[in-house]
Amino acid sequence: MKVGFVLEKRSFLKFLIDILFNLTPKDGQWKEKKYRNRFILRLATNPISTIRYFHKLVSLDDFNKIIKIQPNLPAKIQRPYLHKFGNYETRGNDIINHYQIVHELSTKCKDIFYSKEPVCISKYNGKNNEEFSIYCSPSHFDREGELMLTLYMANIVISQLTFSFIKKDNINIIFIGALQGAQKNIEHNVIQQATKASYGLFPKRIIIEALYSISTSCFVYDILAVTETSHVFNHFLYKNKKRKKFLAVYSEFWNSIGGVPFYNFYKLPEKIKRKNLDDIVSKKRSEYRKRYALIDQINDEITSLLMSK
Repeated sequence: MKVGFVLEKRSFLKFLIDILFNLTPKDGQWKEKKYRNRFILRLATNPISTIRYFHKLVSLDDFNKIIKIQPNLPAKIQRPYLHKFGNYETRGNDIINHYQIVHELSTKCKDIFYSKEPVCISKYNGKNNEEFSIYCSPSHFDREGELMLTLYMANIVISQLTFSFIKKDNINIIFIGALQGAQKNIEHNVIQQATKASYGLFPKRIIIEALYSISTSCFVYDILAVTETSHVFNHFLYKNKKRKKFLAVYSEFWNSIGGVPFYNFYKLPEKIKRKNLDDIVSKKRSEYRKRYALIDQINDEITSLLMSK
């Protein structure tokens, strides 16, 4: 690894000198002079927390694997992370806790969560044989979590979710930092087609079900989720930039699956409730049965994969 030439020595001073004078080839955003300069400026405003976090980072058991996947980690605490609240210390703790929790998971889970390339964790065919797939990968949204789930229809991204494993009150939980649909250039009829092909399940519902399968497989049952008001892009740093582009409305979706407000976030149910088939009008009962069968198929595939030896 390029940045790792210095980082693997686990010396903050050597790392800082390399950043200052660009002594070695870089990975990630460290290639950009502007990014390196910003790191130095922000370091000057909070050196103690940055250095303390750096030493915790390089002390992680899986550090050499982690830094190859997420080379920007040493700078992550300098910007809002997971939500608009918190400070250098809380951000650092959340990041460190994520990798400590992953380290304790099964070998198969670690193989997937530490893979530099996206890993397919589920595939299914839609009503008219449309091809869908769900991938788990390192998050490329630096501020919103360490892992990402992506739902594809053919080769089109129709939903993405980012999350981290963190600790709250000394309990391992999953925190969702972002949930979004298709990009703006994807026409709405594509989402309608995907929903129809999935027996009426919206793409966001499918990807949240995939997260629940991960939650079960990793024995982490508590899930907190960001809201539209607590999202990182509502931090004052993005007042004139990202905030204007941020249009997601999370609360409505969290409510629809049984989530409840929890301070500045939403607490999601341990299990998403299903309608009793006997209570559904007969003409819709078949579609609901297929809908639940699809959810079970996705869950079985993911849990079998993550819990395999």
